[in-house]
Amino acid sequence: MVNNHSCKNFIIEKSVYEKVYDGHLTSLLMITLVLSFCKKSSDNQELLIGNWKVDSVQLRVLVNNQVQYQTFLRPTSDYYDFRADSKLYRYWRSRYDTITYKIVSLNNRALIQYTSNADTIISLTKQSLIFKASQGSDSKIFLTKQ
Repeated sequence: MVNNHSCKNFIIEKSVYEKVYDGHLTSLLMITLVLSFCKKSSDNQELLIGNWKVDSVQLRVLVNNQVQYQTFLRPTSDYYDFRADSKLYRYWRSRYDTITYKIVSLNNRALIQYTSNADTIISLTKQSLIFKASQGSDSKIFLTKQ
């Protein structure tokens, strides 16, 4: 009878050990995911900082029942100047703005979130930024780092 009790305790202890091990594994996985997101977010932040010239704006249109993007605007002096202090200085369509921003993630997409809206980053490299404009617009904005 004592042996059965000892065996039962061993099984319980092993079960507790497995639970703790699984809990640690789950915690490590969660920490890894959080850290990788933070690194990606900070990488995006570092790439974004700087002065960007607006090259073109493209609108989504239907041509012969096919979706196409057509350039409708090629500004000559418009820019976005993202600063490390989370401020954006922008000259856009003959208007100056100073607004706060931050990089956020939503549904595995990086967004540049402003006070009341957000732009979805399509592509971000050291020299090129493409984002989908906010507020339900179907336009893409192409920028080059200066």
